[in-house]
Amino acid sequence: MCLNVDIELLAQAGLSERDALIEFACALNQAGRLSLPLAARFAGISRPAFEHELRKRGLPVYVITSQDFEEDLRTLGAMGAAD
Repeated sequence: MCLNVDIELLAQAGLSERDALIEFACALNQAGRLSLPLAARFAGISRPAFEHELRKRGLPVYVITSQDFEEDLRTLGAMGAAD
């Protein structure tokens, strides 16, 4: 599959092709559509570099869901019960 974007539109947005890929990957990651490793791969950069790009934009690197939080609470409760 190939996605064609007019280079002039990117220029008007102040983006290079590389920057556009990173922006798109960040948006897909934040929307929950791509995991961190897949978004980094989509952007064509390493995972640490992608994490840096997220932080640079003020975006969270890890998005904790309520399900994650509840699971952590259960794990902590089980750890406390083992004492």
